[in-house]
Amino acid sequence: DVILKIALLCLLRSKPVVLTPIPGSVFGKKGGSAIAVAVVQNQLFDGVHVLCCDAKNAFNNCSRHAAFRTLLSPALTHLRDMFPLFNLIYARQNYALVGEDKIDITTGTSQGDVSGPLFLELCKMQCESIFGTKNIKSTSVSDDFHFYFTPSKPEELQNIHDVIMYMKNELGLDLCGPKMKLLCPFPTPPIPDLLVEHICTPASILGSVVFPPHCTTLTEDELFLKTVSCLKKSLGKVDASVAFITNCPASVQIKFAALRSLQFSSLYLMASMMTSPTTTAIETKYLDLFYHLFSFPMDQDN
Repeated sequence: DVILKIALLCLLRSKPVVLTPIPGSVFGKKGGSAIAVAVVQNQLFDGVHVLCCDAKNAFNNCSRHAAFRTLLSPALTHLRDMFPLFNLIYARQNYALVGEDKIDITTGTSQGDVSGPLFLELCKMQCESIFGTKNIKSTSVSDDFHFYFTPSKPEELQNIHDVIMYMKNELGLDLCGPKMKLLCPFPTPPIPDLLVEHICTPASILGSVVFPPHCTTLTEDELFLKTVSCLKKSLGKVDASVAFITNCPASVQIKFAALRSLQFSSLYLMASMMTSPTTTAIETKYLDLFYHLFSFPMDQDN
């Protein structure tokens, strides 16, 4: 049912119709990655800096003790009786059959033990109160966190630092991975105590691309090359999934696992003259993937 819905979404996207945002949410607001990318883009246009955090193995490192403490919150009392069910869901090992061989797979929401995506969300709920009291602007999609601040207001960056340290020390979630970066509207002098890459050109984010205002100073060729470079990872994932599904006589479970690894947010790139040819190429790859997926006989042996 899920695969059919996603396939229908891609088919509709290839026609001149208006679609609603992809499923998901940003702190409860519908839209997921599609909304978050738009928020980052709008903040850059408004001259705001965006700190993109890199969580270290968030799904498996999120502290079990932090999850228990979070469940003790008065606001989450209705979830306590469901804890044994959560434990079953996140401790279960998935598997798939290829011929007579049984292969273990860990994808999507079945990674690790109970300290999985659910508890990542629960721990983020615990932090939301801190975001509110410190007046921190942020968005989060799964384990991707983005904080917004203005360099002329150092107290904003200090508040963000306090929350990041709280998440590391109290929740076991380290957001300062090697891919942490700062998106700047225009070239910015290095910010003290923030030793991360400063970017004011097209940047990859959530499988899509955002364009700081400084991009208007680039030539069309420079803009195109940097945009394609940002999409290299997303395009590579699509190519790998297409090759896997078309060449491997895999079970339905493994095909579904391959599909879950795709980032469908790349379908929602900015519809500009520079990115539309690339967007069309990605959509074509997705449609080709679904064609090959559904052309396989889905019986018990294949």
